This record gives sequence, structure tokens and C-alpha cells, in this order.
Amino acid sequence: MSMYQKIYKGEFRCPKWMSSDLKRFLSQLLDTNPTSRIAIDEIMRDPWFKKGYKEIKYCKNDENLDTMKEEYKKLVDLNAFDIISFSTEISLLGLFDDLHCAVGDVEQLTVAEMPHKVIEKVEEMVKCEKKNTVRLRRKKEFGIELEGQNVKFFIGLEVYRLTESLTVVEAKMISGEALDSLCCGRRKLGR
Repeated sequence: MSMYQKIYKGEFRCPKWMSSDLKRFLSQLLDTNPTSRIAIDEIMRDPWFKKGYKEIKYCKNDENLDTMKEEYKKLVDLNAFDIISFSTEISLLGLFDDLHCAVGDVEQLTVAEMPHKVIEKVEEMVKCEKKNTVRLRRKKEFGIELEGQNVKFFIGLEVYRLTESLTVVEAKMISGEALDSLCCGRRKLGR
């Protein structure tokens, strides 16, 4: 409940590594007063926002537009609640998951890849395993289940697009003792 009160009051702390420009920008963006909150046109003119910004021009007759729309529909976007639920300090898994895991049984990592590339890397890792010790099943669009045969474990992997260049990979151990083996996979995925 205190988290919602802090959100309502606009109380937040920025990490020390954030630049002063970013802290100023966030304080304007998260202002609780809608009349003094930064507007979209002001965001576009903000010096911090302009760093690295490339304006995209849309053309109605673009042939690739339809294929791009189809590709983006396939990706799983995260909303603010999803990102909050990824917090290491609070675990909301018990509220929403049928297969409730203890907090220690979930590993999350962020990689600089698109979701389909992460899935491909996991599939390659499984193919490279000696003697087919790991069985892989596609769960949904960006989900995989891994089952160990010699070493008894069962892991569910879900991949979420965080931004255009960042992806969150969430590994849930459903049974067995396999989180130690995730460190090896973490290195191979690029973290």
C-alpha cells in the first residue's frame, strides 16, 4: 500500500548514476500536478531527450509498413505494472501465477537483443548440449520450457521486449535445482 501512496504523492528517488539532466527530466515527467507536468512538445524540445533522438518520418505508401506492423504485433510489450512487478524488492508472483515459485526460484536478466534473437540463442544452446540432455518445447510466441533428462529440472523461460534494444528474460524454476545452471546460460545470452 505504501508503494501506491508514494506513486500518488510523486515520491521517488533517482539512482546516483543518473545524470542531473535526466533527474530534472524525470521530475518534470513524474510531476503529480497535471498543469505543471511537462507536455509532449516540451519533451521533444528537452535537451536530455534530444540526445541520440532520431526523428522517424512516416510515409503512407511505404511497402514495409504493413510488415513492420505485423512484426510489432508479435512482440510482447511491457506496461508500467509489468516493469514494477519485475522489481527485485517486491514479488507479485503469488498474486498472478498459478505456478507460484519462491522468490529465489526466479531469475531475471536484461539483454541487448530482440526477443526472437534471445529465443534463437536458447535454442542454439540446447542443440549444443551433449547427448540431448535438455528437451526444449515452445510455450507461446516468446516462451520456452526446458526439461532436463539426466539432471532433473524443469524451467520456464519467458521473454519480454522492454525497449527497442532491451529484452527481459525471466526464468522460473518449476521443479528441480537448476538455477545454478542458469549462470552458464546467462553468459551465453550476452549478460
